[in-house]
Amino acid sequence: MGCVENINYARFPKQKNLGSLVNIGQGKLVPAVVVRYDNEEPFRAIFRTGKKEYFQFNELEKLKLPKQGSYFGKKAKVCFHYHTDKTIDGKVVRDDDVEPYLTLLELEDGRVVSATECQYNIPFEGKIEKTEIPDSKDIALISKQLDKRNSSERIRLLKGIYKQLIPSKKGKMSNGQFSEKYSLYRKGQYHFVKMDSSKNSIEILANQIIRQVAAKEFVNYLLTEMRKYNALKNHADRLENFYHGSVQVDMRNLESKPVQIRTF
Repeated sequence: MGCVENINYARFPKQKNLGSLVNIGQGKLVPAVVVRYDNEEPFRAIFRTGKKEYFQFNELEKLKLPKQGSYFGKKAKVCFHYHTDKTIDGKVVRDDDVEPYLTLLELEDGRVVSATECQYNIPFEGKIEKTEIPDSKDIALISKQLDKRNSSERIRLLKGIYKQLIPSKKGKMSNGQFSEKYSLYRKGQYHFVKMDSSKNSIEILANQIIRQVAAKEFVNYLLTEMRKYNALKNHADRLENFYHGSVQVDMRNLESKPVQIRTF
């Protein structure tokens, strides 16, 4: 998000050919409408095809949109030069999830701006789901099952759970209820939360951290139980190596890029 001197609520670069029908692309041409064509700085040109796809002038050779992110199609509140007390309604018409990471918003007055020319917020619609801390129920379940078994049966049970959390030497991992919940939080795994200033984004970030911590607590419990048996000590060491580490939240570039959460 950023600021451009001649783009605000009342000002916009002088336009030319606005609304004109043109053919864009190479080889097979595609009909499009000129939705922006600056005749002065910052000299941005944007075209909208009949499929509601938005392309800049430097993208007209391939005419293939990158994978779109979760904000695509969402309503937005837009402000300029960080004057958050005054906003204009808009809609995210492009939200690249990969390079070139271009985000375009179409304002209610018809102007199309880049996220680098404004600040925007996606209002939360709906209910915020509370995150259930999964490790406590799972620990209680395993503890109850262990109490009903003898030593050899306990070893088999713990080894079965271990196989759901750790890939074999061939890279295979057993499917199961614990694999689905915890294997995503192994050391070195990256999770991204696209942040803005809304309450929903803060909730999502908090929930992701809770899940990271829950995975560590669950693994800690398994390590304690496994190390009671000599046959599982090597397994416990390998499990610890895969999961133990500190949770890191990278809050840099908060306004322009997803927040990165990882265990290292």
